[in-house]
Amino acid sequence: MGKSQRTKGATFERAAVNIAKAYGLESRRTAPMQAGYGDADDSDILIHGAYHPFVNGAFYPPEAMPIHAECKNRQDISGRLWKWLSGNDLLIIKRNGEIPLAVLPYTEYLLLVGGSKPEVK
Repeated sequence: MGKSQRTKGATFERAAVNIAKAYGLESRRTAPMQAGYGDADDSDILIHGAYHPFVNGAFYPPEAMPIHAECKNRQDISGRLWKWLSGNDLLIIKRNGEIPLAVLPYTEYLLLVGGSKPEVK
């Protein structure tokens, strides 16, 4: 991966973290941990303080487990996703042989997991 691609990805990860923080949720990039400064999996950002839905059949309180998020900023994502989501709250998509995925606007997701809409200044 070239430098410009890494920069583009890191910029998008920082933006996702900042949006979560604007919604009152603690969030951070995992890149420093992936570089050997702590523990991390392959996720790009962690969102703390959010309601975490069922994990392994149990509810976890917000402080117990962060949400792990993968961030992708790609030109080649099908434009159909936005068309299909337009006018709907949620898009559920499935590829043959794979699990279904729920697609919704990131800011709506942050509200769903307990964030609060930032004040307009």
